[in-house]
Amino acid sequence: MRQIREERGLTLKDVAAEIGIEFSTLARLERAEWPFRRDQYVEPLLDVYGIYDQTTRDDLLQLACRAWQIHQWHLDPISDAHPTPRDSSIRHQPPLDWIYAQAEQICPYAALTIPDLLQTNDYTYASLRSAAPDADDSSIEAQVHQRMRLQDILVGSPPPRLCAILDEQVLHRPAGGVEILAAQLDHLRHLTDRPDRNIEIRILPTQASQAAGIDGPFVALRMSQGHPPVTIVPHLGGHLVIEATLAQQYDHLHERLTADALSPSESLTLVETRAKELA
Repeated sequence: MRQIREERGLTLKDVAAEIGIEFSTLARLERAEWPFRRDQYVEPLLDVYGIYDQTTRDDLLQLACRAWQIHQWHLDPISDAHPTPRDSSIRHQPPLDWIYAQAEQICPYAALTIPDLLQTNDYTYASLRSAAPDADDSSIEAQVHQRMRLQDILVGSPPPRLCAILDEQVLHRPAGGVEILAAQLDHLRHLTDRPDRNIEIRILPTQASQAAGIDGPFVALRMSQGHPPVTIVPHLGGHLVIEATLAQQYDHLHERLTADALSPSESLTLVETRAKELA
């Protein structure tokens, strides 16, 4: 709602006076300190902002109703790759690209494969095909396209900072074959050389103690002001998205893994060494 207000060049005081509340109340609502109530706040605000398209209104009203009801939800990768038609009365939860776009820092831990945001097209296709050998080509290609589009977030203005931790075994697991893995490792090296220096990659050695007991990958998101922390946990059926206190636990886990991981320079050396072995 803050984004909509700012796009229209309106101040907090202007809007608050229009709907008859204190501007400090509206500020707290926009910072997600208080819930937006449908009849008391959301519908009047949509009128002030000139949003009369019924589908758009329904989308925002549903989002307001859900925002303070749950701390986790499930995202279907097929549905996320094929967005619900605009005339549908039932919408999915926020898509991954919207969730990532609200993050100031993206902190993935990769236990089995290269993190989604760092994958090449070929590596993505190979890993998706390996996970779903019976899936039809159109489904796999749609998910590849969705994942490649998601990577555009890393070149935003300003781009979020990405601090990835890769289990050392990821460097030895040839999704799609040796050539694809070699190209993927070379891609990692180039990503760390980007001018904006917003990508940091650390390798977690096989003997690291913190890795014990961690049974899968996750992405901890440190969000922009007004949004609770979020963690995305991928699995074969899609993604589990966790908010607030539960998500904070994953953020703390990422910090502990970072302490056990190699430094960025040591990690880059290890990636380069492994790439040469595959050449």
